Amino acid sequence: IYSSPYLEVFNERIEFNGEYIPDSYLDKYADQVSKIAREMCDEGLLSPTEFDVVTAIGFMYFAEKKADYVLLEVGLG
Repeated sequence: IYSSPYLEVFNERIEFNGEYIPDSYLDKYADQVSKIAREMCDEGLLSPTEFDVVTAIGFMYFAEKKADYVLLEVGLG
């Protein structure tokens, strides 16, 4: 499950099999996304928003966990 905003802890935004994403995964993926975001800015592209970054982290986590399906709540108004 990917949802926004979180209610109690940030990790609850990304959930797999009833468990929130662990901090270790958040750190790993945030480092990877941060590197790509810097490269984008260096190339003159727009910097990703916080929503973009967290969504990318969610997709990376679900891909690594080999999720069969994902419930994605985007709340874009």
